[in-house]
Amino acid sequence: MGMGSVPAYGYPPPKAKDRSWVWIVSAVALSLFILMGSCYYKLGREGAESDVAVAEFHKQMNAGECDAIYRDATPEFEKAVTMDQWRTMCEGIPKKLGAHQRSSRQQVGFNTTINGSFVNANYSSEFALGPGQERFSWKKDGKRLRLVGYFVNSPKLLTFDK
Repeated sequence: MGMGSVPAYGYPPPKAKDRSWVWIVSAVALSLFILMGSCYYKLGREGAESDVAVAEFHKQMNAGECDAIYRDATPEFEKAVTMDQWRTMCEGIPKKLGAHQRSSRQQVGFNTTINGSFVNANYSSEFALGPGQERFSWKKDGKRLRLVGYFVNSPKLLTFDK
């Protein structure tokens, strides 16, 4: 035994530490980071597309183009609401709330199913006669969104005509 060597006393020399877990944890963290980034990007893009569709919706509603909104909606919308029902609602909202002034998106979400990709967005809106909360459900159709559902809530809608 030389001067520089240490006796092993029957024990095997210590092994180099296994650091493969560091690579695994790093790969998982990187994957989660990429996934979160892509979701954030998709939410931003879907929100912007919804903003454009909502602006067009309100432009048509303010102009009294209720039939055009209905014709451009999805078959799911047409199954849920008849043209006459839609006209009554579409023409009644401006009577109670006045013309749409502006909207601010509060929330957006997206969902993909076997029936397609959907965007749901909530807006806080100002109308000429008062505020309202709106919810739009859109279905992706190529590069555009088509209306699946529209809901509006406002204290002004609860008033009864005398």
